[in-house]
Amino acid sequence: WEVDREAMVTKKNSHEAKSLFCDIITNGVARPETVEEFFSLDFSSRCAVAGLQLGRTKVFLRREALDRIEALRAQKFGVSALAIQKLVRGLQIRAYYKLFRQKMTHSA
Repeated sequence: WEVDREAMVTKKNSHEAKSLFCDIITNGVARPETVEEFFSLDFSSRCAVAGLQLGRTKVFLRREALDRIEALRAQKFGVSALAIQKLVRGLQIRAYYKLFRQKMTHSA
């Protein structure tokens, strides 16, 4: 996946060089066409293609990668909130029903 910089210079004005340049993401890493090609890359190349950079203590994301992660988080957050609400409402109604039943049997 390494870019041949000499070929880029010799084909500087050709359409082929322009399309090759558009396929390059960062650090000379071309965008893989299939999942198998993506997984055949080394870890640092996969990170570059995915739009993230790992520091010693931080992870730096490109805007596109951050937006995608935030969309996934929002989706999971909504599903999780519904599950919690469902459980709490079930507990509340069972407690209310138990209290209601006790009052009905003791008052009779």
